[in-house]
Amino acid sequence: SKLWLEWGGLSTIDKNNELFCETYSGETPISYHRGDSWFWLNNLAAIVMNRNDPKRFKRFIDKIIDANEYVLQKGVSGAHSELSSAKELKPEGSISQAWSSATFIELINELNK
Repeated sequence: SKLWLEWGGLSTIDKNNELFCETYSGETPISYHRGDSWFWLNNLAAIVMNRNDPKRFKRFIDKIIDANEYVLQKGVSGAHSELSSAKELKPEGSISQAWSSATFIELINELNK
């Protein structure tokens, strides 16, 4: 709960930590590993939640999928960005990140087994 972002992702640090930065800082590393939400990590977390208890974690898995679909529509056509600010879902960082897209495909495959 200390990492969960209501838009459907995980913060890279506890939201109550004094180093937490809710907004992507761009070229400066202020938010990097201090709040930015990485799509590949969110997708991996959803895969793990699904393997452990899909009913219990359904709400979180669904929100992560919704966040992925939003990013696919708002960023570069057909590609995932690297990350989003913790504060709000927004494609940021690298505009086309292969491992963000790859782990989303893995997540969808996982759910369709």
